[in-house]
Amino acid sequence: AIAENLAETLGTAWKFDMKVVADTAEASDFEILLGETNRPETATFKAKIGEGECGYGVVGHKIVILGSEDAYTEKAVSIFLSLVVFATRNTAVKYMDNGLENIVSVKDMLSVMSYNVRVDYGNNNISLVSTMIRNYMPDILGVQEADSEWMGALTGRMGKNGYAAVGIGRDSDGTGERTAIFYRKDKFELIDHKTMWLTDTPDEVSKVEGSESRRIVTVATFKRLSDGKEFAYANTHLDNSTEAVREVQMRYLDQHIKSFTDLPFMVTGDFNCDRSSTTYKIATEELGYENCSILAPNARNRANATFVAGGIIDYCFRSEGAPFDPYLYAV
Repeated sequence: AIAENLAETLGTAWKFDMKVVADTAEASDFEILLGETNRPETATFKAKIGEGECGYGVVGHKIVILGSEDAYTEKAVSIFLSLVVFATRNTAVKYMDNGLENIVSVKDMLSVMSYNVRVDYGNNNISLVSTMIRNYMPDILGVQEADSEWMGALTGRMGKNGYAAVGIGRDSDGTGERTAIFYRKDKFELIDHKTMWLTDTPDEVSKVEGSESRRIVTVATFKRLSDGKEFAYANTHLDNSTEAVREVQMRYLDQHIKSFTDLPFMVTGDFNCDRSSTTYKIATEELGYENCSILAPNARNRANATFVAGGIIDYCFRSEGAPFDPYLYAV
């Protein structure tokens, strides 16, 4: 499945006619070798890969993408897509010409994605959205503006890839837009979850004065199956009305997350504010949230807008002192 996804993505990005073959087929001059193949180039690169590591590199005329185990090969594909495929064509050509390689420890790597799918489902293409998600196969995904139609489409497609979802809608009957959280069932045990309204009555359908819409946060606590470590993840969407409203909602957001769990957490979402805003300063200066896009040493399109109309208004924060060490950030 990973090979089919990669071939489709590469075919679109690089305009190549790609096909997937088993390594029982006769070798060709130019190949991408995914995982444990019988090609000698794979063995050459494998000798460089340690336990809990993955990477990609050029060996002869072939690209090798490999992890010390299958789960890590999947991580190698995500990093390869982010740093090579979706970079500029010149970057990819330079990479190939110089035979460069990238090997990284991923035993403890956790990938998260935030995606505002836009509530006007009929004007969006579920195939494009699901393909974008599938390209990265994030361990955890937070979506915003996911109404019943979107949730039906996403749960159906992502369920086939091993995801489960939590989070209810913001309206009185549990419908309406959700800040749902999708997670990989093969990697995490769900401990608990809750959706709360960003007001002083978090358990009641409500909104702060001046807010155009009811705004919520969904929080989930997880145990990672590989090592038993526990952490929390929150996903939200602040209002698009005024800065004063978002300031209030930001403080409620932090209050509600911390009332639900004392675990270290990440929070993603559409915050509808840029880095010059008081809301952002409340998050980073008052509440101690750290922006992972700034901390990550590797990045693709770090300065790019996260919203089609322009501006960086979506963030991935880690809580103060949280043991999450950002490695890669991409838009």
